[in-house]
Amino acid sequence: MCALLATVTGPHPELLAWLLLTPSGMLLALVDASVHRLPDALTLPLAGAALALLAAASMLPGARGSWTTALLGAAALGSVSRISGHEWGVGARLAVWVVGI
Repeated sequence: MCALLATVTGPHPELLAWLLLTPSGMLLALVDASVHRLPDALTLPLAGAALALLAAASMLPGARGSWTTALLGAAALGSVSRISGHEWGVGARLAVWVVGI
């Protein structure tokens, strides 16, 4: 998965952040598929790591991302999780924010 991501994305600062976050995201997908829960112990550190890594990447030359778009994406997906009508746990809501970023 990481090789595919690197091939599709190309070399720029955000790639390192995504390569570091991808294994955690895949672990969360496996946990969610097997027990239908996302533990806060996994999603909270992932949310912090995503923010820190992408903030660092955005300061490097050649960065393509925008904090405004990232925060708008996180807010949009976070809103969907609130108005969807489903019972979402804290872990799932954190994961949605990470995906939005």
